[in-house]
Amino acid sequence: MNTLTPSPAPRGGSVLARLLPTGFARRLLVASSVAVLASSPALRGADSVLISETFESYTTTIPTVATPATNAVKASSSLSAVSGNATIGGVSGKVAQLLDTSTTVGGALEFNAGAAPLSTMVASFDLLSNATQASSMPLSIGLTGWNTGVGTQTGSSARRLVEVQFTQSTSATPAYTVRVGGTTNVTVFSGTYTAANKQTVKIYANSAATPIIYYGPDTVPVQRTLPANSFAVFLNGTIVTMSNGNPYQSLSATAVEAITGTFTATVSGGAVTAVSFTNTGSYVYSGSLPLVFTGGGGSGAAGTATISGGVITAINITNGGTNYTTAPTVTITAAPTIPANNFLGRLGFSTTTTNLGNWLIDNVAIGEMDPNAQPPNSLNITSSASTTGMAGYPLSFQ
Repeated sequence: MNTLTPSPAPRGGSVLARLLPTGFARRLLVASSVAVLASSPALRGADSVLISETFESYTTTIPTVATPATNAVKASSSLSAVSGNATIGGVSGKVAQLLDTSTTVGGALEFNAGAAPLSTMVASFDLLSNATQASSMPLSIGLTGWNTGVGTQTGSSARRLVEVQFTQSTSATPAYTVRVGGTTNVTVFSGTYTAANKQTVKIYANSAATPIIYYGPDTVPVQRTLPANSFAVFLNGTIVTMSNGNPYQSLSATAVEAITGTFTATVSGGAVTAVSFTNTGSYVYSGSLPLVFTGGGGSGAAGTATISGGVITAINITNGGTNYTTAPTVTITAAPTIPANNFLGRLGFSTTTTNLGNWLIDNVAIGEMDPNAQPPNSLNITSSASTTGMAGYPLSFQ
């Protein structure tokens, strides 16, 4: 059997299938051998692909890209581009290696997607355990709120809306788990995987207020419904049935957002008289958050930061405090809970500062779910081995 693969088409369908003239289709359906017209499985059910990263363009370093870029790498630590192998990336291809050999610095690879927070999100990637460590070493893959700031956002479980975790250990059957993140961080599935095999993971998330129909990476298309504010996980083309017996779970309602702006205080007469700020990211949160003043020899300073339209817009000093001899450090530590709807956008891979890890990552793709999803087209075409096609309609068999 040959496979005829068309260019990707919107709404999960095939451009070629809709363009084939009726007479041509009939002519093809009368001969003896079969070709299957299949849609691309990369992000089946994705209306738009925002990020598609194969790491082929990097020599060694995988750099981060600062704001205002939105569809870009936003965190890169203990990370480099290396040659692939027969299992992942291909022997002449490239992959990302997250090689964490430090007990003081964690590893990270993070992407932000979308020009604004997304209501739905599809994230897909290939993963291979590249070493056997002396003890269980987890790699956490998480979705967090949309944020264009450079720096690790998904490294904290409190910020993850959903997490898939793989362990690297001496066990012949190391574990993987699915968790609802946030401050509760509840495990909703536990299983095992074969460390020598490439793992293909797809996460579908819906942060809209209404359900959405979608088609996963099943070999035979299956229509499913993802409820409002929920997610589903597929491992190697099979949906993960979680602890509630359903193939989905609710996104974390307790996940918090990191506000990463930088602040500089001005002191006069022992009091804080002003605070300047620089936006280092764009945020989902909108409202006012308290500032925290540390050091400087004094006490009592207080103020708030106003966030509107995704950025910090103003600082209000409510109390200058007393006895400051130098400028105190100013931060926002009261992280806000991510809003109920339309907040997705960030995918991250991370190891902790206390654990090690050696992982290969490839084919990272992020897109939005198609609100009008249709099953991928499958068209059986028969022709003799000597058929050359019809003028104006070239065929490409592989």
